[in-house]
Amino acid sequence: MFELIDGGFAKLAAGGRFCLAGRRDRGVESYRRRLEAVFGNAEKVSRAGRLRAYVAYKQTGDPGVDPVDTRYAFVVADLPGGPYQFEARAGVFSRDGLDAGTRFLIEHMSVGVGDRVLDLGCGYGALGIVAARMASEGEVAMVDVDLRSVRCARANLAANGIAHAHAGVSDAFDGLSDARFDLILSNPPFHEGNATAHPFIDGAAAYLRPGGRLMMVVMRPGAYRRRMRRVFGRVEDTGMRDGYTVLCASRPGAP
Repeated sequence: MFELIDGGFAKLAAGGRFCLAGRRDRGVESYRRRLEAVFGNAEKVSRAGRLRAYVAYKQTGDPGVDPVDTRYAFVVADLPGGPYQFEARAGVFSRDGLDAGTRFLIEHMSVGVGDRVLDLGCGYGALGIVAARMASEGEVAMVDVDLRSVRCARANLAANGIAHAHAGVSDAFDGLSDARFDLILSNPPFHEGNATAHPFIDGAAAYLRPGGRLMMVVMRPGAYRRRMRRVFGRVEDTGMRDGYTVLCASRPGAP
């Protein structure tokens, strides 16, 4: 939010206004203070219960405080093909380091040198970038519904010298062409439950080549396992550790 306020100031013309509304118990007062620090003013224009609305006017050419820096940079050396340089930003999943679920899936995934791989819900790109190093003669697609995450993934592809992979915005499979994959990898947002589980699994069945595999790392695997069994006919638990489970299902047919 602070970054959005800073960016809003930079984009506004002189006299332009920044309008902000939110709940007192959801941080709006801290955002109001940032407005006041950046713009030099913040006027309350409305209230209703816990809701507050503020407006700030751009009166000078320069902000009252330095912009926030929301970048988090780190190196992960102990992964196949490493070391890797990653950068993420506030608002991106696991912004300050490799999360345990992603690491666990990387430890269990088997990627052929010529595989075509999809990193579904890529975040800043760790899964897809490691897969790209392993599939050195293949191709990797990385997609996420969040533009901020995709921008981080693109920057990390460049930082790690990966030329045979690309990242783009897609709500699950909606933004993909008619490409088919040998392997689909995903560390889905478990807090969204079936709302994410079903589209990811159902879509994977359509986008895998015969013999292609879907590998997911999940917590509370019941709903994912049931859906994968229903769609693919068979699902394997390939690893369990610290509450994480790696599930693998294959599309029937010879590769």
